[in-house]
Amino acid sequence: MANSINKVEESVIQFLWTEELFNSLVEAVQDAILLIDESGICIYANKAAHRIYGYEQDQIIGNSVMSIFPEGKTPDYQQEFRSVTSSATSKKSVERIVTRGRKADGTLLSIDLAVSSRSIDGKQYIFLVARDLSDIRAVKKRAQLQDRLAAVGQLAAGIAHDFNNILVPITLYCEMLLNDQELKPKARKHIQTILEQANRAGSLTQQFLDFSRKGIIEPQYLDMHVFFDQLSELLVGTLPKNIRFVLDHDLDDYSVNADPVRMQQVFVNLALNARDAMVDGGVLRIVLSRLDVEENKPPYRDMQAGTWIQIQVIDNGTGIAPEHLPHVFEPFFTTKPSGKGTGLGLPQVYGIIKQHGGYIDVKSNLDEGTEFIIYLPGVECSAVDEHPEDQTGKKAIFYPDDG
Repeated sequence: MANSINKVEESVIQFLWTEELFNSLVEAVQDAILLIDESGICIYANKAAHRIYGYEQDQIIGNSVMSIFPEGKTPDYQQEFRSVTSSATSKKSVERIVTRGRKADGTLLSIDLAVSSRSIDGKQYIFLVARDLSDIRAVKKRAQLQDRLAAVGQLAAGIAHDFNNILVPITLYCEMLLNDQELKPKARKHIQTILEQANRAGSLTQQFLDFSRKGIIEPQYLDMHVFFDQLSELLVGTLPKNIRFVLDHDLDDYSVNADPVRMQQVFVNLALNARDAMVDGGVLRIVLSRLDVEENKPPYRDMQAGTWIQIQVIDNGTGIAPEHLPHVFEPFFTTKPSGKGTGLGLPQVYGIIKQHGGYIDVKSNLDEGTEFIIYLPGVECSAVDEHPEDQTGKKAIFYPDDG
């Protein structure tokens, strides 16, 4: 009986090492796997290697491995690779290093690289396993930002609550005094000024509450396609003539549960920020699309798998400096000149989106523009309008006319 089991195990092992199964296993992994000969030429690369490094199928094979490492940098990543390769060969062990990789378009990647050496038929070969850390680090940075903003939000909620308690009696007594018919005109004017400033302070308190996700919202079924068609008229009337507004979306279901008034606050705020960034004119583009999030690959930590509505607000204005980008959603942070902004607009946007169970991200390059990306949970509705006016296919609305 034991002999028969051993024979079965032996046959299984032989099957496991067939070329077909080896290829299946190597092609299934998400890390780049490359085989390098003695002269540094890549003789094998799996599909993940082409995907990570941005090459077409088989473009890496037959070329020097140095093409995927940047040169002329400090430190010298090509020399760094040669050093770890030499160490792996001499020690006959697996050497690991976190280094830089270079994609076909020149983009730099952060790479966790494992290097090992094997002698086959008297020739030395190098095996590389490269893991792209760029997405992992981006997700980690997003998580850190979310945690930091959540902590600041708790503080803001407490401040807003106490501040509101102070404002209530000020407002109440001002209104009582204004009801006094014997009040002198000069005193009435002074009290009206106090009341106006108290109301202004109250609006700031509301922005704090929105940021800390304590504001009141009234969500309802909202077709974002219809919402933006209607909002377009308001935005076109608000934006100067030298800024062209573009609304772009496919034929699809863009249903969400959201408060339309709060959503209007969000996108008017973003549009006004874009206007301020395009003093010499430009294009403000809003792109609406559906995104199917996989369970093991969410853009954000805790983001549930399923259908999300993605809204991109893109301008080609002055952009945001890299050192400022991580702080744009923090209260009172602003890049505008003194007196031009309170630094509460984007925190309010952030809070409203979070209160709707959504996420918001920002990308920007100086002198190239800024892109805000908003994700809202999609909902299915059996009675979604067919939008018969859109039956021609992809829809793009331009305001004002191009002519």
